[in-house]
Amino acid sequence: MAVKQEKQDERAAVNQKAEKLLKDYGNSILRMAYAYLHNMSDAEDILQETLIQYLQTAPVLENPAHEKAWLLKVAANPSKNRIDYNRIRQTDELEETLVAEKREDLRFVWEAVRALPEK
Repeated sequence: MAVKQEKQDERAAVNQKAEKLLKDYGNSILRMAYAYLHNMSDAEDILQETLIQYLQTAPVLENPAHEKAWLLKVAANPSKNRIDYNRIRQTDELEETLVAEKREDLRFVWEAVRALPEK
């Protein structure tokens, strides 16, 4: 029973810490991530990742005033990574009319495949 109570107390402490971090620094982290990404959904993901990393790492800081700097530095790194990821994943949207046109153009490929000799 005591172990269960300890786990509940730990969870409550983590929840309180997360709530405090979000209240104190959440807006700053979100704004900084948004400045990098120009996408609110991605910025919210970065905020969440940053808070999770802080809670998992539980860094020991020389001065409590360094807490915000640590969080912003940590948030900047995944923001930069997300920019690179989004650049790689950037694609043009394909319209239905183009898809239909391209299918007709590819008919010759299937004919060429069918004409190949069997092994």
